[in-house]
Amino acid sequence: MSVTRLLKFLRRVVGSALLLVAIYHLVQFNSMDVSAAIKANNWSYARFPVHAKDFVFYVSPFGWRPSTGSQHNGIDIGVDLDKEVLAWWSGTVKVADFTPGCGGEVFIVSGNWDSRFCHLNKILVKPGQTVKAGDVVALSGSTGNSQGPHLHWEIRYKENLIDPGVVIKHMMAADKGETLQATESQDLIQLKRDDSCHDCMI
Repeated sequence: MSVTRLLKFLRRVVGSALLLVAIYHLVQFNSMDVSAAIKANNWSYARFPVHAKDFVFYVSPFGWRPSTGSQHNGIDIGVDLDKEVLAWWSGTVKVADFTPGCGGEVFIVSGNWDSRFCHLNKILVKPGQTVKAGDVVALSGSTGNSQGPHLHWEIRYKENLIDPGVVIKHMMAADKGETLQATESQDLIQLKRDDSCHDCMI
């Protein structure tokens, strides 16, 4: 191999290595950024998205579904038809419409945080509307890609998907009311994945 080719080869290898290092640090930074934001938030302002009396069980957790080879971007909360769905955090409604897959959808922007509800039976807010945590934004349903009544709930921080189960843990520590009552029956960390569930957005 000539010296010129060797130099070109080394330049490519070093460049690739630097790119991998940059990607690693970017991922680490995002992870640290999200973790810090979760710990810094005052979760007493947050509201569990359904009333404790309407909560049935957790249908499916956040994460990878081996049976479908797909990522489940939120958690599924078992709830009967036409139960009140509450704004998780104060913010501005970005989407309030019926969309493919999601069915009845409400998407709320709260600064760096976003929340999304799917499979709603009736939408009670409009895009651009300001809502407060705990406001009723919709009624639960089984619209879109759904096999039964439930609420699909997604959370993002700076467009990074967050496991709502992690957020709920912090909400439980800050709130001794609705969140604690709704979650004390099941520990999300111990929740077994239902790999046969195909009813939610991926």
